[in-house]
Amino acid sequence: MADHREDLQLKEVEQRHEQEDLEAQQQEDLRRKRKLEELQLEEVQQRLKQAGLRLTKEELQLEEAKQRLEEAKQRLKHEDLEVKQRLEEAKQRLKHEDLEAKQRLEREEVELRLKEVELRLKEVELRLKEVELRLKKEELQLVGAKQRPEHEDLEAKKEAAKQRKLKELPTPSDLANVKTWLRVQTAAMPQFFFCFRPESNDRVALPVALLDATLDELVGLFADAMGGRGEPLSQQDCWLAFRMCEAMADGFTDERERETAFTDLLAAYIGFPIKKDHPNTSSNAETDGTILYHVPCQDRMLSLPVYIQEVKPEIGSSDPYFQGQRYYQLYLTDESSAAALSRTVLPVLFVELVGPHVRVSALASAEGAIVVCEPLTPFLHLFTMLNSQRHHMDRLARVFRALKQGVQRLLKQAAEATLATAPQPTDPAAAGREPYLRLPYLLRPGSGFENVRLLKPNSQLLYEADYAGKRVVVKFTFTQQHAVDVHEGWAAAGLAPVVFKRVSLACGLTMLVMELLGRGDNWIVFYDLDLEAKQLLCPAVREKLARAHDTIIVHGQKTVHADLRQANVMVKQEQDGELCEVRFLDFDWSGLVGKTLLPSFMRERVEGFGAGRQATQAYDLALWDHEMRDPE
Repeated sequence: MADHREDLQLKEVEQRHEQEDLEAQQQEDLRRKRKLEELQLEEVQQRLKQAGLRLTKEELQLEEAKQRLEEAKQRLKHEDLEVKQRLEEAKQRLKHEDLEAKQRLEREEVELRLKEVELRLKEVELRLKEVELRLKKEELQLVGAKQRPEHEDLEAKKEAAKQRKLKELPTPSDLANVKTWLRVQTAAMPQFFFCFRPESNDRVALPVALLDATLDELVGLFADAMGGRGEPLSQQDCWLAFRMCEAMADGFTDERERETAFTDLLAAYIGFPIKKDHPNTSSNAETDGTILYHVPCQDRMLSLPVYIQEVKPEIGSSDPYFQGQRYYQLYLTDESSAAALSRTVLPVLFVELVGPHVRVSALASAEGAIVVCEPLTPFLHLFTMLNSQRHHMDRLARVFRALKQGVQRLLKQAAEATLATAPQPTDPAAAGREPYLRLPYLLRPGSGFENVRLLKPNSQLLYEADYAGKRVVVKFTFTQQHAVDVHEGWAAAGLAPVVFKRVSLACGLTMLVMELLGRGDNWIVFYDLDLEAKQLLCPAVREKLARAHDTIIVHGQKTVHADLRQANVMVKQEQDGELCEVRFLDFDWSGLVGKTLLPSFMRERVEGFGAGRQATQAYDLALWDHEMRDPE
């Protein structure tokens, strides 16, 4: 126990010594630390002294900076005053501009409201007009419903009168007498034969070339034959002309002998039989020769002509012109042929042989029993004149060759055509002809033209139609060499209607498809203006004409219109009456300066400028001045 206590006491003594050593060490560390701190304090004091020096220097710099700052403040104060003044001025301007803008906005708002009111009023007006139109339409429908029976009754009476007149027509042989056909042609309507005899303007028929594509070719074919154009003649062509002249130059007292001699030669040359035929089952009339083609229709075969001939022994015996047309008409009105004729104009070549003289004509029909006849040649004498007028023999051979080719083309067309097989109508004269046959063949269904109508009632050569999404004018005309080029050149300058399409036909006509200038777009013909408006707009027209005259289309050459009448100028006016645009029309006589002659059969309106004279720009101006003095 005692040892244990001693050990404890020893440990306590050791612990105290260790504690004392630790305290002594701590004090030593504390002294070192204090000394270090004193050293650091001295260093800090040195730094503070240096900092004080720097601070004094910076205070001096700061004082200088304060002075500069005070100066800057003074400048800024002055500038701020100026800025405030300018800002106040800007505020005043903005306030004034804002007031003006508000006033403008208020005015625009008022204007917009007024326009909105106007639009609403117009909308109401349109609705009222729509209601009025609907009421008028209903009224017209009611009137039409009331009048329809009367109209139908009137049409039925007209048709009955036409059929009665048709039945009363003389026989073909009787129409060979001049007194008979003259009585028929000068009688009251209806007129059945349109053939230029006698001269009449009651109704203008379409040229036969526009009634059928093949007839178009044939008109060109015979024109080439008469003009000595085309392929060289063959030995067979020349032989036929020589033999025909040799045979026909004899005198014949018997018509049948001349007919036989002519028919045998021609049939052998053409290659198809030419036989007498009865054109109508209800008539005993017989042609002097016909070439037929056969058409299957229902349960039988129909025979229709492509060629008809009429022969007279000598000049003065009688006139075959109307006789042949009447034979053709009998084919049209035959009951058995009605269905086959519904979609064809029945093109036929008609030959008249009067003594030793021959003429070729074209026959066609676009409606009912109406016959259109157009000579393709004059009467040509069948005399052998190789030693005196060889060109005449050449022309004869070419005409007979054209006749042969024409028959072949008509037979080919008949073979290719799809003919109607509709039930046979009970009325023999009502052949059920399609209305579109009355239009030029280029404007019929399938051509791209729709809603076609005549633009002028008395002209069969000017139409209005829908084409390629536009309403257009279609014109058929004979033109000078560069006429269409001039038209297109003036159109490019904005001085003529745009030409959308042009087609040159074999017969010599040109089809033009042009921009329509209608009253709905404020276009008006200059001729229709009142005198005051004409005088007001005349200088503007002359100015446009001067521009047109400067138009160059071919090799640097200028152009001439050559028919500058008031009827051939259209103007477009604004609502205030001011002239907006000018367009020149009808370029049929137009051409190049120095290369264009005024056409035959023109009316001389300006002295010194008649048919065959040079068409000049001076003539354009002179004619316009004449028109302004004395429009006709």
